[in-house]
This record gives sequence, C-alpha cells and structure tokens, in this order.
Amino acid sequence: MRLLLAPNAFKGSVSAVGVAAIWESALAAVPDVETVARPLSDGGDGALEVWERLLQPGADTGAGTGEADAAAEVLRVWFVARAPLGERRRVPTLWRESTAEGWIESALASGIALVPRERRDPLRATSAGTGQLLAGLLALGAREVRLGLGGSATVDGGLGLARALGYRFLDGAGADVETPGNLPRLVAIEPPRERAWERARIHALHDVRTRLLGRQGAVRVFGPQKLRPHDPAGSDALDRLEAGLERLAERVASELGRDVAGLEGSGAAGGLGAGLAAFAGATLESGARHFLQLAGIPELLAGRSGPPPDGVLTGEGSYDAQSGEGKAAGELRALCARHGVPLAVIAGAAPGAEGELVLTGRDVGAGARLEEGALRALAVEAAARIARVRSALPRPGAE
Repeated sequence: MRLLLAPNAFKGSVSAVGVAAIWESALAAVPDVETVARPLSDGGDGALEVWERLLQPGADTGAGTGEADAAAEVLRVWFVARAPLGERRRVPTLWRESTAEGWIESALASGIALVPRERRDPLRATSAGTGQLLAGLLALGAREVRLGLGGSATVDGGLGLARALGYRFLDGAGADVETPGNLPRLVAIEPPRERAWERARIHALHDVRTRLLGRQGAVRVFGPQKLRPHDPAGSDALDRLEAGLERLAERVASELGRDVAGLEGSGAAGGLGAGLAAFAGATLESGARHFLQLAGIPELLAGRSGPPPDGVLTGEGSYDAQSGEGKAAGELRALCARHGVPLAVIAGAAPGAEGELVLTGRDVGAGARLEEGALRALAVEAAARIARVRSALPRPGAE
C-alpha cells in the first residue's frame, strides 16, 4: 500500500516537516507500506520551513529547480524586525538570488506565539515586523515575494505593515495613528513617495477565506483568541477593533481607490490580507492551494508523476469547521474526493468531525496536544484504517 503523507503543522507541538518525519519512521516498520512525504502549510505557522524543504534544488516534488547550480539555492536571510508589541528580534526569510524571489512567514514576525497569553493586546499589537521583512527583501531587489498569512497576534488591517513601508495614518489633529486601538480616529492616509513594492509582484497567501468585516470577519471570528484570557474588557476591545477596521477600509476606498474589504482572504492574519492588497498591491491567493501545487500533490493523486497513492494521511492540531474554510486539510480533502483516494485525518481534536478516517489523541489514549509517541501510534492506526476502507471498495470489474 502506497501512502502519501501530507501533514500541516500541529500548532504549538510539532512542525509539518517534523510530523512527516515521525510518520515516515513509524510506517517504515509496517509491512507492505510504502510512503511518500510532502509536508504542507496553508500560509500560517511553519510555512517557511515547508517552503525551505520544497524549494531546494533537487527536491523530489517538481517544485525544486532540479539543478545542481548553487545559484539556484534558496537561502535564509535574517532581518531585525519588531514583534507584535514592539520588541526587536531576528527573523528569518528565504531568498533566491538567481530569480530575485523572496518568501516571508508573517507568523515569525507578527505571530501570536510571540506574545505570552497574559500580555496579549490586539489594541496595541501591530504587523510592523512583517512590513520590515517585506521592506528588507524589496531593498535586496526582490521582483517577486510570497507572504504566508496566519497565526497572527494582530487585528490591525495591515496598519503596522503599511507604516513600515512608509505610509502615514493621521487623525483629525494631524497626529500619527500608530496602533489599531486608535484606528477609529483615522482621517487621512499619506502614501510614501518611494514605492519599492511597485517594482515587484507580491502574493499574499491566506490560510482562511475570511473577509475583513462583519460577523464572519477578522475581528468577530479570530479576535477573541487574541485577547488576554478572561479579559473583562474583551467585548469592548472587539467592538473598537471592528470600528477601526471599518474606518480603515472606508479611508482606503476613498483615498486610495481600493475596495479590499470584500476580497476573499482579506481578513486573514487580522486583516493583514486586506492591508497587503491595499498598501502593497498584493494579490490574495489561497495558501493551501499554493502549497498543494508546490508539493506536486495534484499530479501525484492523478497519477501523472508516478503511481498514484492508495491513500493519503494528513493532520493538524484542530480539525474543525474552520478546516473547510481554506485550511490545508480541507483543500486536500476536496482534492482526494475528486480523485477517489481515501484520506485519513489525524488531529489533536476534531470537534464536529467524526468517522472511520478521522483520528484524534483519544484513539490512542492521548490528549489534544500530540507528541511523538502519539503521532507514531496514530499513523500506524490510520494506515490500518485506510487498508480496511480500501478492502471494502468494489474491485474493478466486479458486479
């Protein structure tokens, strides 16, 4: 039985590359099982590591150049950038000199994992660090940049990013608006004279299809998880953030002539999708579909790059309703259904998702946070279940 291993990161536990390695090792001991590993991302946490694996020359995915020429190598380039609450930190990006391409994982500069739970404050947290990374790659002469969006600590609509690119945001008194908590006071936006992003193609890869505003927008869906636990002022903060994003979208449409609030993915990473479209001319694209293509998975499932797999094993920390809103597991599920290939999902928790091929820590006596031992046991159990499902399928030519 040939299995494709295509996990996403298990947030706060193991990276996608790490999970794939654990599953490969566990299934190597199972008789008559052959594996092909293609770790995935959807633009959120862990995107840079997945890019780094898939893009190197000779990568067995169709994504690498396949050339021995060192000039095609993708290298890590580090910048000093601001974390969400302003602390300076060294942050990696990827850079390929031969093609003037760069890659950014916004969670490494603006991610919620960088802020202790008791310090979370979306009224102050900004995406400035991500803007500094983009500015750094543009200064190197980048002609194409891809930014993975997800896992953010911010709900600033790209305010911090835009300020790092040279924009000014002014209130009625002519003072600078510097934080999302003050966006309701926004009166004017001043673009910079120098616009390095206009010489490059910017791709914003969103991890969810969420739009900027409204009941299903950036604030109402993802804002609560960015607050301090049990914050008594949390409801007021969310109302203020929603009012700020509404004001920002209105001024962007009025002054810059860009209506970004309704774009699919504009609410990703606290509205950073909208900000990149408005302030850097970025195109918003599905991160999951980008990584599926980069890993060559459509070709594998269709049998165009060798024998198709008999089953696929994927996973993420939580497999839930949001997984179908642009996450890697949801996009992969649709792709497998199209090709008639069984898909098993391993997750720490899977609220509302049940079935023979949905496995959680409870199946092996583990909790929601899956460590190596549980991931190994779940991979072996998932392979057994895929085999049972396949044995129940009608054989070709059978009546």
